[in-house]
Amino acid sequence: MTNPKLAVSASVVRYLLALDALKGAGGIRTTDVARYLNIKKPSAHTMLNNLKDAEILTKDELGIAHLTGYGVELTQQCRRYYSAVAATLARTLPPAADIKNAACALVAELDEQVLEELCARCGAEGTLNVS
Repeated sequence: MTNPKLAVSASVVRYLLALDALKGAGGIRTTDVARYLNIKKPSAHTMLNNLKDAEILTKDELGIAHLTGYGVELTQQCRRYYSAVAATLARTLPPAADIKNAACALVAELDEQVLEELCARCGAEGTLNVS
């Protein structure tokens, strides 16, 4: 999950997962992203602009975000990696562990080849649905 215009961090992974969950024909509103991630609207606005600069999404004249072809591909890849990592963590960590944040951090930090191998082992096409 590399993009020369955007450093992938756990925060970016969370946004990509949110975009994947919220995508639809009508586009994605900043307020929906903020609500989904339980963050302030200005924070969501700033990150969506960063994602726009990285060509992951476009915004129409009303400010509604629409994933680009690249954005759709990237969010699906992110969801696949996240599902594999979260499923692996869920099998090994105690139930009280913060699996969601740990999985986002690992997706951001692990090499893409390692993530692909993990997906292959898990058969991860939605192995675990952890939003």
